[in-house]
Amino acid sequence: MSRLLSALILASVATVSAEPVAGLHRESSNQRQDLSDQASSGGQVYGERCAGCHGAELEGADRNPSLKGDVFIDRWVGSDLAAFVERLRTMPADAPGSLTASQYAGLAAFLLNMNRAAINAGGVPEDIAMQRTLSIKKVP
Repeated sequence: MSRLLSALILASVATVSAEPVAGLHRESSNQRQDLSDQASSGGQVYGERCAGCHGAELEGADRNPSLKGDVFIDRWVGSDLAAFVERLRTMPADAPGSLTASQYAGLAAFLLNMNRAAINAGGVPEDIAMQRTLSIKKVP
């Protein structure tokens, strides 16, 4: 009986390791996390990594632009989500691209939420190919 159990365990491990890499063909379970959960975690990232330059209320400061209001969001309405996230990846200015894919997705969700904008999905996916299939729209 123990040989049968060992064989089943080995077969299970082989099956799990043969799964496609997340982002290529299958979504990871957190990619379509609820937008409000993502916005909350993105707000924390914003507070830690962005507020120093863009202001606690997204109002902008000095040469750093505001990240709220019609002037900001109208620039992105109709664009695919990937373009928006790619722009976010140029930040923070002192360490571009230094956040994780999950943090950039959360930050995007936070900024969309704060600007009453949305995408046609339950959350912001981490995968760039999936982001290209989603467009930003204003919420009435």
